[in-house]
Amino acid sequence: MSLSATGCLVTDVPDFQEPSKTPPFMLESTASPPTSQIVPFEKGFGSFSEQAFSIRVVSEDLDDDLVARFWLSPRSGAIQADILNSAGGGTLVPSTLDDSSRILSQGWRPPSDQQTQGCYELFWIVSHELDQGGELCPVNPADSAQVSWTILVCDSSSCADTVVEGCDDRGKDELVVPCTEGTGQGGGS
Repeated sequence: MSLSATGCLVTDVPDFQEPSKTPPFMLESTASPPTSQIVPFEKGFGSFSEQAFSIRVVSEDLDDDLVARFWLSPRSGAIQADILNSAGGGTLVPSTLDDSSRILSQGWRPPSDQQTQGCYELFWIVSHELDQGGELCPVNPADSAQVSWTILVCDSSSCADTVVEGCDDRGKDELVVPCTEGTGQGGGS
């Protein structure tokens, strides 16, 4: 009886390319609360209650943390940075593109001295590096992602009783977007 075996002999170790760093991707379909709903903030007993925000983020980080920052933008007018949390909007430890379980989660509330009722857009920007010169915008805008929620700021009376013209208009035609050219907040302006 004769036995023969066929096989493959590898004489060289295959070359595997090192992964490249990628910009972060915020998976909007995983956002909580959903970005399609208006998030109400009522001022009760002199301050606002905190709302938990979360979203799944994927990126190839190559040992660099992801850092995030909240920005509050009125439907028209100047931008105000979130001044409540010195941490900004959270930090994620380095990970890889195939890690789909990574969730950025952070509580946020309007500043306690917020006087103007109405509609705002709350942006959450994430990047591998933020400018530490005061603006806290991404050093490289191509290495960033953002998501936003429409928020409604109300007095201690119920937000449900507050009618704000244009709050449900998701067109955002006159919205000032943070960390972009022409806003006075990063982006080379």
